[in-house]
This record gives sequence, C-alpha cells and structure tokens, in this order.
Amino acid sequence: MHRLLLLLVAAFPLCRAQDVLLECPPGQSCVRKCCPEGQKIGPRACVPGGLGLDVPNGTLIVVDRPKCPMFYLEPGSDEFEIFYNGTLMYTDRDTQVVTREFCLDENDFNSTFAYICFPPNEEEVLEATLQAYSIGLCFSIPFLLATVIVYASFKRLRNLHGKCILYHTSCMLLSYIFLALLQNGHFQEEMPCIIVGKPV
Repeated sequence: MHRLLLLLVAAFPLCRAQDVLLECPPGQSCVRKCCPEGQKIGPRACVPGGLGLDVPNGTLIVVDRPKCPMFYLEPGSDEFEIFYNGTLMYTDRDTQVVTREFCLDENDFNSTFAYICFPPNEEEVLEATLQAYSIGLCFSIPFLLATVIVYASFKRLRNLHGKCILYHTSCMLLSYIFLALLQNGHFQEEMPCIIVGKPV
C-alpha cells in the first residue's frame, strides 16, 4: 500500500509536467502560457515564481508568447472568460480572441492575467493598401501612355477598332492618373476630391 502511494506521489509531478507543451496537438484544447513552467511574467522578462495557471479541465498549457505588442487584462477590473476551445472572450469589448493572439500568466500576487495582442491599426492598414494600389497604378500609367502614343501616331492603326482602343486607353490613362493621385492622399479637401473624382 505504501509503495502504491509513493508511486502515485512520484508520478503526479510527471503528469503535471506533461500538461505543459511547446505545441498544441491537433484537435486538443490549449491555452498559451507567456513564460515557461515555474516562471511568471515580470516587467521586462520572465522571472522565477508562480503557482501555475487555473485553466479548465482537459485544457493543455502551451508555452508560447505571441510575437506582437500586448496589453494585459486584470482579473477583477477587466472581465474575460476562457472557453473550452482555448479562445478568450473579452467581455468589456464583446470580442473573442483566438488562441494565437493572447497568452496567460501570473503576476506578483499569483493572479492570472491575460496578455492580448493589440489589434492592428485599421487606418494604417488602409493607408498601406491605398499606397500599394497607387504604386500599381503608377506602374501601369507609362504602358497606357505608350499604347496611346502608338495608336495616335500610326495612320494604319486609326481604323474603327484602333480608335476604340485609343479612346478606351486614353480614358483609362486619365482615370489611372486621377485615381493614383486620390489614393496617394494628394487631395485632402473635399471640393478638389469631388472634382477629381467625377472623371474617374
């Protein structure tokens, strides 16, 4: 009987150690821990300490800190809930956060904090997208201009089909120029933007 009890006591820490993984197995419910087992998050890096995370039964702990700027949710002042599938519900913003965008860890008082990636700034993403479109349009403009020059220069190309291509390409050239200017942010006031937007 004593041997069985000793065997169970010796095996228990091994079972707990296996709950902490480096990667989540497929089909398994997992949450990310910011720092390795036996450590907790400090002001600049992981520091020794911590009692272990309180997670739902059957949920594995994966040691993996997301590589993004993060903010933390304090238990008590910020309401959040961890679901069985490993996602986090941030109640204050009514937002569900997927597993790869947050991690959990303890603070100095052994309370579980959630560290969430800042959402990407939508204005910066939109601005970068518009700049990429503008660059693509500017890349197309010389080729459209070359097509207009070729069809306008050669008399043999000025038949009905050639004139259709010439006028169509000329309109595309003008609209690409105006659209590139608009998407690059050269017209901030409303009236010039409306005037330039009409031909497009």
